[in-house]
Amino acid sequence: MLRSLTTLACVAAAVAGPLGAIDRAPLPYFDPARPRTGSGPERVSQIAFPLVLRIGLMEKQETVQLTAPTAFAIRQGDQRTDAAAGQKWTFRLREAQAAEVEYAAAVRTFEWADRDAAERDAASWIARGYAGARIVAAGSRMLDGSSVVHDNRRYFVAVASSVDRAVTEATMRALTAAGERPFMLEKMLQEPQGLIEAAGPDGRLVLGRGPFEIVPSGDRVRVFQVEHDIGYPWYGREDREYAGTIVVMVDRWGKLVAINRVELEKYLKGVVPCEIENDAPLEAQKVQAVAARGEALAGYGIRHPADPYDFEASQKDQQYAGLGRETALATRAVVETKGAVLKGGEKIAETVYAANCGGHTEDNDAVWTSPADPHLRAVADGPPGAVPSPVTEADLASYLKGSPDAFCRDPRDLPTNKFRWKVTLTAAALDELVRKAGHKVGRVKALVPLARGRSGRLRSLRIVGDQAEARVDKELPIRQLLGGLRSALFVVETAGARADRPTSFSFIGGGWGHGVGMCQMGARGRALAGQGHEQILTHYFTGTAIRRLYR
Repeated sequence: MLRSLTTLACVAAAVAGPLGAIDRAPLPYFDPARPRTGSGPERVSQIAFPLVLRIGLMEKQETVQLTAPTAFAIRQGDQRTDAAAGQKWTFRLREAQAAEVEYAAAVRTFEWADRDAAERDAASWIARGYAGARIVAAGSRMLDGSSVVHDNRRYFVAVASSVDRAVTEATMRALTAAGERPFMLEKMLQEPQGLIEAAGPDGRLVLGRGPFEIVPSGDRVRVFQVEHDIGYPWYGREDREYAGTIVVMVDRWGKLVAINRVELEKYLKGVVPCEIENDAPLEAQKVQAVAARGEALAGYGIRHPADPYDFEASQKDQQYAGLGRETALATRAVVETKGAVLKGGEKIAETVYAANCGGHTEDNDAVWTSPADPHLRAVADGPPGAVPSPVTEADLASYLKGSPDAFCRDPRDLPTNKFRWKVTLTAAALDELVRKAGHKVGRVKALVPLARGRSGRLRSLRIVGDQAEARVDKELPIRQLLGGLRSALFVVETAGARADRPTSFSFIGGGWGHGVGMCQMGARGRALAGQGHEQILTHYFTGTAIRRLYR
């Protein structure tokens, strides 16, 4: 699981009525129960459980093909077309117009109670010459009846915006060079438009400008050739089956997107087996179930404002493969923890997680541009008495070259190189990566760590070239700059010398992922050592306790 590459996105607080079952009226472009913009930050989202989520399965598609093992209905506006069991229907665009999206460079995040501080910060940016600086409200206050379930409203300070993404990216590079840690917000300005054709095997054609909703009479829909794991070596396509309904509509790029409308608890049954090893003990799978439920609720209404879905079915949010990946043990974990989340006070904790922390997790504010979260503090993943990851360069190098005692150091996983790893690049290969990232420094002579978090993860890196220097901030941009390293917990060693610079750069590191929150391999190791899911969760998420929102 990864944070969305566009991070938390810019959307005014929404207003909604209670959500109904998944087979209600067809979905308009933006679900009227959950509009993507509101008239003001005091508006709220009223949630009724079971909560129905919209999961983006794949987008930028030329065609989408699907069927169902039972009879199904295809709804478009007021039209209803009935299809027989096993019929394959093909959806394609006859014409389309992409959406207009605004891209904003944001520099600060404030809690909802800190509006005055947010306004002062925006004013300070205006005084510095950023005339377009403003605060942006995001999120919603979730109610179940008259009870507040969760309040994830917050403010972002955005200093510049443009409908041209390249312009905003240039602004962000300038802000980074000045020592800031900007992130991008997105906002839908104009919805995409398109004429969609649905073609049946018997020659029937249905045309419509709105979304098509496929509603099975049974419990599943099969979508053919679902694109998955984009950007990873194991990328591919496969047929997948989903509970709930499928919506086919125009995405922001003027292509087709397939969306699964599914109840939260059913969604989790398809997430847990994708996010933790199937051989993990039941208590570890319960840990994953509670964490995944909390992530869905804590992030609900904040992410993907320029898209017609709440979450992607990928590592950017939480991996979800539908019914075909469900297992008996994962389903049991979801059922036995139904409605359970971690809360700190009245707020649902953001129960983020990563594959392997390398022995020590990291503070959220060392990785993302967000206020320090008391529930996302760096903790050691070793048993009592284990030495946490040091942060001096010499001690950190020794730590990463060794194999210290840690729950995420599972001998069965050592060959996967998740706990400890090494990547070596030639000087020429590094030069090319730096050039592609837009840094005009000439030939790279050195990589200098500028700041590290409590776990030792890099927060800031200086690139020293023979023509200029550049600075890269934040964990993910640093990893991406260097060809997609598994984590930012690494030291750099060089070898050889030619023309006053090394001939190769080696990155000796530990862990896989951002390192914030729960360590998935550590959770498995702790469960194998006899710890229960509540003990494991409250170790990784400090100051929290398990609470049941519903049963």
